[in-house]
Amino acid sequence: MSDKETGGDVPAGHVRHEQTSPGSAQRREEILAAAFQVLEEHGYRGASTLAIARRARTSKETLYNWFGSKHGLFTALVSSCAESMDAELARAAGRPDLPPYEVLQGLATALLHAATGGRAVTVTQVAISESCSSPEFGRILFDETRCKLWQRFAGHLERWQDAGLVAVDDTDAASETFFGLVVGDLLLRRLLGIEQPTTPDEIERRAQRASTQFLTLFAPASR
Repeated sequence: MSDKETGGDVPAGHVRHEQTSPGSAQRREEILAAAFQVLEEHGYRGASTLAIARRARTSKETLYNWFGSKHGLFTALVSSCAESMDAELARAAGRPDLPPYEVLQGLATALLHAATGGRAVTVTQVAISESCSSPEFGRILFDETRCKLWQRFAGHLERWQDAGLVAVDDTDAASETFFGLVVGDLLLRRLLGIEQPTTPDEIERRAQRASTQFLTLFAPASR
């Protein structure tokens, strides 16, 4: 595979342009969607920019103008996946004044949809497979998902702690406990290909169970 395919610099004569109009933003999303499809079918090393360009009905020149390289395109894919997950979780959390159980169930449901969906699984598989040659993929994925999720959840915990609704000494540990209760080894099984996509009924059951268990574990002593 050439330098262009594996993430070299922008080819001579090509300039990376910022696309800011609504139409260009939509076109960019269409290209990213096509790239996800090719990645799912062929993996990172087998996903050539030519195949992605053909799937997106565009040219390789357009890909290089927008993303600079195959490496740059995948970096954009990781960021796009993380942004979608963060937005979904923000919507799911609802208003700050909702009861903890409702917030937890909304977050758990959104997390299960996002973390075990096709795009998240594909991006995570690629980040793992390329961890030696391109460790920044994994770093971007970690920073843009896990770190942001922890920060968002910590805000809820602090409010509930102040209101006497939970007893939490360490928000990081409590966040890790919650996400462990929600996802468990489900993502690992999806990554290994031994688990089919989670059904809506199973997602609802897991979300309810995790929310109840979390509030039991971190209930104030006076309750």
